[in-house]
Amino acid sequence: MEGRGADFTPYITAILNAKPEFVIVATGGGSMVPFQKAAKATGLHQKIHSINTQPSSCPPSPTGARCARGSLWHGKLPFLLPGDAENKVFVEEFRNAYKRDPKIGALYGYTTAIFLEKGFVKAGKVDKEKLIDAWKAW
Repeated sequence: MEGRGADFTPYITAILNAKPEFVIVATGGGSMVPFQKAAKATGLHQKIHSINTQPSSCPPSPTGARCARGSLWHGKLPFLLPGDAENKVFVEEFRNAYKRDPKIGALYGYTTAIFLEKGFVKAGKVDKEKLIDAWKAW
């Protein structure tokens, strides 16, 4: 089941009826928002501990909610703990430009741009073979 219009209520109801001790939520992308809305409506996270495998599920959440009590999450969201100077600059510039926190796509775009930039700087010029050699040596 995929997509922003997906109704996860029947699936969550079946999960609740099975009475598991723990559930792994592995829905992502556009499906995470309707899943989390259905989870909130059914009280899934209040009744069963869970782990969400997508960073869009909490915090911050497109549904406007924080992580549910008893819920764990993981993801690659460095803006939550901006430790190094380069990350702080990225987060600050992103927030200034878009008036929101960067999401995972912004992180992937940013790291790709850094990867390309550092490769070209190390290669010394725009040359395919020198660029490949620079990345290999990195």
